[in-house]
Amino acid sequence: MIHNNFDNDAYTEYKNHKIFGLLADIKEFYYYLSMNDDTCSLSVVKNIFNVNYDIYCSLSNTVDSMLTLLNKGRINDSMALMRKYNDAVIIHVYSMILIEDEKSIFFNESHKIYENIVNKWVHGKEQLMKREKQILNKIKSIDKRLEKLLFSDKEKETYNKGRTIGDDNVHYNSYDMFTINNEQIMNNKYSIDYLNDAYNAILFIFIIHFSYIVRINPLSMVSSDYVCMLDAGLTPEEGSQNYAASFAIDIFLKYIKPYDKELANYLNNCTFLEFYY
Repeated sequence: MIHNNFDNDAYTEYKNHKIFGLLADIKEFYYYLSMNDDTCSLSVVKNIFNVNYDIYCSLSNTVDSMLTLLNKGRINDSMALMRKYNDAVIIHVYSMILIEDEKSIFFNESHKIYENIVNKWVHGKEQLMKREKQILNKIKSIDKRLEKLLFSDKEKETYNKGRTIGDDNVHYNSYDMFTINNEQIMNNKYSIDYLNDAYNAILFIFIIHFSYIVRINPLSMVSSDYVCMLDAGLTPEEGSQNYAASFAIDIFLKYIKPYDKELANYLNNCTFLEFYY
């Protein structure tokens, strides 16, 4: 239980916590990604050119909401949104896999266009997040190397702890969930423990998302510089058609590489997309 043990330095420590920088960076990343991703989903989803656009815009706004709430000391509300963010990431990764599966059978004689779960989900006729364990198994199955890097025992513990924190805050599994939603919590050292746990959980969810976007849809992160130079009648640098966009490189170097160099090296080599050049 939280007690009213106020510390004069607690507010400053709260406001300077690294979670604010992380959320601001993730928010910006999704915004730029929504602008950069021009991949087409019309062969899978009726009347929607690119389903990723709305998803990335929504994710950017969800992260912004978490940031706004934490700035007001509403940790409980923000952590409930963290649980929502977790679901959104898993659903998006799953939908990308299903879209790619659907594209791979598009030219089969027996294929029926738009008779797929993603199209039904987009148009409100089906749900995607019914069985989380089965969805996670599907996600892990597409790349065993990536599964090993992202879902080892240590990472599973981080993921499950984040889910538990989110559930606790959504369902008020403790009286503390009420007390950490009041602005006075910013003056209490106890708040830093919650921010530390939230930081680790959010960062790991984001790393999962970033990794699978690279693995499944690398075109979404390609730099536009190559095409811009061609349009301007200039000669692009050799190989620059594979360069990742600057906003993706910034995130890669700031969060992915420091988190796990082995993961960073794998992501730089598992597709044509290059973060090191």
